[in-house]
Amino acid sequence: MTDAVRELRAIAELGSVNFLFSDGARLFAYRHGRSLFAFACLDTGVAAIASEPMGGAAWAEIEEGTLV
Repeated sequence: MTDAVRELRAIAELGSVNFLFSDGARLFAYRHGRSLFAFACLDTGVAAIASEPMGGAAWAEIEEGTLV
């Protein structure tokens, strides 16, 4: 995944964008130049990624340049 992020960041024309990657078993999110938020509920096993927080849930902002 880190190699994929490096290659995508090397594309100068790309500008600001967020990415979702999956290897079939896990979902990865990467923030580059735009807002990105994550929500997880350990009790239910529900997780979500969104460009803006929704509803009254406790969304956590993903820091710029971070792969989660």
